[in-house]
Amino acid sequence: MDAKEAVRLAKNYVKDIFVEEQITNVGLEEIKFNDDQDCWEITVGFSRPWDYHAWNLFEDVHSAFEKQRRPKTRSFKVVNIDASNAKVLSVRNHELTGMQ
Repeated sequence: MDAKEAVRLAKNYVKDIFVEEQITNVGLEEIKFNDDQDCWEITVGFSRPWDYHAWNLFEDVHSAFEKQRRPKTRSFKVVNIDASNAKVLSVRNHELTGMQ
């Protein structure tokens, strides 16, 4: 399994397991191959509906729509995939360092 295949599998897996949460903006963030465990560690980022700013009727219309389109936060998951058989081993939170 090459990196492109691992990324495709990781993104599709995240979309599938979070389907009920209606995630959007799914994208690749990081790729790492773990030689010790012979697995890919693919970080996938996405937005959830509650990550968006709420529309405030007192804001001007353009500003309100602009905020509605841009999430204020994103979720990041690390998908571990066995390189020998393309099996997803785990999905875990990506720990952000240096962020408050």
